[in-house]
Amino acid sequence: MSDSTAKSSVRFNRPGSGSLSIVVPVFNEEESLPMLFAEINQMLITNQHPLEQDRVELIFVDDGSTDGSWQVIQQLATANPWTKALRLQGHSGKATALGCGFEVSRGEYIITLDADLQDNPAEIPRFIAKLDEGFDLVCGWKRRRKDPPSKVMPSRLFNFAINKATGLHLHDHNCGLKGCRRAAVQDLPLYGNLHRFITMFAHSRGFSLSELEVDHRARKYGRSKYGLSRFFGAFLDFLVVLFLTTNRHRTWHFFARLGIFLFSISTIVELLFLFYPLPGSKVSTNHILELIAISATILGAVSLAIGMLARTNYRNLGNLKPRPPHIRQAIGLDEQYGQTQPRP
Repeated sequence: MSDSTAKSSVRFNRPGSGSLSIVVPVFNEEESLPMLFAEINQMLITNQHPLEQDRVELIFVDDGSTDGSWQVIQQLATANPWTKALRLQGHSGKATALGCGFEVSRGEYIITLDADLQDNPAEIPRFIAKLDEGFDLVCGWKRRRKDPPSKVMPSRLFNFAINKATGLHLHDHNCGLKGCRRAAVQDLPLYGNLHRFITMFAHSRGFSLSELEVDHRARKYGRSKYGLSRFFGAFLDFLVVLFLTTNRHRTWHFFARLGIFLFSISTIVELLFLFYPLPGSKVSTNHILELIAISATILGAVSLAIGMLARTNYRNLGNLKPRPPHIRQAIGLDEQYGQTQPRP
């Protein structure tokens, strides 16, 4: 076993003021993991204050890796009591991995970072200091990105669209390196690819946000999991999240008003058809008006039905977070999170 897996004195005693959870989603990053762990461990040793090593936990969430990532994570978690691990049942997506990590974490502060070594763990104390200023969520800003143009340009367009639509002006909404208070990410509907919209969800719920320029590094091992095609799906998800976050409790009102408007059109057209019949032709104008009235009635009923469903689903939105059945195996966690592997 390499030096990076040597036993550490870092331990996590209890949640509370100043406690920290570091959540790392992993998908096929076997080669990067030992170096990432070594950097996190060194950061904790270097910054004993204010991070307080006795109240820190590192949580790896293996999102169905097909390489040797889980074996490496097992070695790290069994050798270091402050390190915990989850193994999901198949590849569920980064959002689900983060959601599971948030669910089992116990820290007051939560830091997320990617496992590909492009995020620098040495930045974590700066995020803690920014949160201590009173912010609820701090997002990293990769100002000088070490990514190919095929990834950078769609990302900039994506950020521009979010800024314009929400009024929340951040340079990099999807940066993997984030720091937040527990309350800001509790009960988020994280599934699919909705991890890109954590900032939007937090903003819509009234939490205060800020950003920090961070050191972004070139990928050392493997290849990026993100391609141009994923950004088209991201914009479709963006439309859904935008509607949910901007309308919030007014979703029912929106569809109700639309339904009433369409019913009003239907009523007016029916009255015109009844009291002011127009001379017909081969294709009667009356028939056209009747078709409009019927269509408006149907669309009005559909709008009201959608509104009622939206109202019901919005109440349940917070319950769409990942649940223990997603988890195949766990190390250092309670038995409720699946087949828990005991430490030696």
